[in-house]
Amino acid sequence: MSKDQLQADGQRSVDINTALREAAATGVDPSGARFQSLIAAHHRWVTEYWAGRVPDRTAYTGLSELYVADARFAATYGGQQNAESSREAMRVWIEANLD
Repeated sequence: MSKDQLQADGQRSVDINTALREAAATGVDPSGARFQSLIAAHHRWVTEYWAGRVPDRTAYTGLSELYVADARFAATYGGQQNAESSREAMRVWIEANLD
C-alpha cells in the first residue's frame, strides 16, 4: 500500500472501532438495525484487513471472544462492558449471516 492508502486504512480502522464503541456506550441494542449495520461494516473491514480472507463463523466468533478476553482489545471498545456489547452484536450478526 502507498502511504496514503495506509493512512486511509488506519483512519477507517479508527472510524469503525469508534462507531462500535459509541454504539455500545450509548446503549444501542446489539440486535438492532443500527448496531447490526456497524457489525456488517466491521466484518467487511476485517475481510480487507485480513487481505481478502473472509472470516467464517468460527473465525469471526473467535474474534468476538478475543475482544472480550484480551484487555487491550476491550480498551479499544471502551472497556469490558462495551466489548461485551460488541461481542453480543457480533453473535447476532453471525447467526443471521454466516453459515
